[in-house]
Amino acid sequence: MVKVKVFEVSVDKKRCIEDESALNQFIGCVKVKKTSTQFINGAFNCWSVMVFYEDDQEESRSEIKKEKSEKSELKAPIKVVLNEMQEALLLRLKSWRQAKATELNLPVFMICRNNELEQLVLMSPGKMEDLESIKGFGKQKVAKYGKELMRILRKKE
Repeated sequence: MVKVKVFEVSVDKKRCIEDESALNQFIGCVKVKKTSTQFINGAFNCWSVMVFYEDDQEESRSEIKKEKSEKSELKAPIKVVLNEMQEALLLRLKSWRQAKATELNLPVFMICRNNELEQLVLMSPGKMEDLESIKGFGKQKVAKYGKELMRILRKKE
């Protein structure tokens, strides 16, 4: 059965981080079917994020949390292993993401999440088709941002 949960993501930097964290934590615990966003302009400016999801049974949810926990334990050392060139590439990708988010008037997490950028650096895909092998990069994201990302990945500094 598909359910809907609505999140408000503030444009205020401090609250934005907290709101993004809550959204990411929720997304990590359910099977997301679709998302929809809308900017709310009023007394309290924010992004409204609707998440359409399947609510797995409690048993499945605890399995997902356990898997996520195990994956995050594995990811922690990866950040430490980035060499100087990889760190520089990650900074260029984050800078691109910030500029793209500003251009499109979106929060940065709507462009690419940090872990997606880290995977780009680590996997260093050679072709646009390879981007889809990275978790979080589906056909739509590759179509929107693939050329720009490949340009950044190919640029050697």
